[in-house]
Amino acid sequence: MVAFRCGVMSDILFRELFPSDANAVVDRLRGVGEFAVLRDDTWSIDEIRNWLTDEPQSCVGAFDGRQLVGFCLTHFHVATGKLHVENLFVQPTYRREHIGSRLFTRAVTEARARAPQAVRVVCLVKEDNATARAFFEANRLEPGETMTWFQLSIGREQ
Repeated sequence: MVAFRCGVMSDILFRELFPSDANAVVDRLRGVGEFAVLRDDTWSIDEIRNWLTDEPQSCVGAFDGRQLVGFCLTHFHVATGKLHVENLFVQPTYRREHIGSRLFTRAVTEARARAPQAVRVVCLVKEDNATARAFFEANRLEPGETMTWFQLSIGREQ
């Protein structure tokens, strides 16, 4: 993936995220409740590094200088042909500048190139997250079925 700048006046650089960016991603997520996986846990450095290593993920970051200010992590599910938007985050002070839309568009474009058999983009959004719902609807995603997320810890505890 080639990095690109958005607009003539913008200092935001969009590029693929690499395993070496994992610490910056975890730092961005630290203390952000929406990204808690199990209660007070946020994703570990190893989990983020795996996202940035495994195929056919598409992981795109937005940088202001050397600072990561946003990212979009996706995963392609081969069996269903669905591209899952796993996490989309923009630092609050950078919101309302279309960074989220640019991250989303870039991640989907990259994912299509890596997994041309993808037929649908899906994401989970909490029912009460009006901002996220409005964002995805503005980016032409339609609300799907209403579901309840169930989980059971079967692995290691951090």
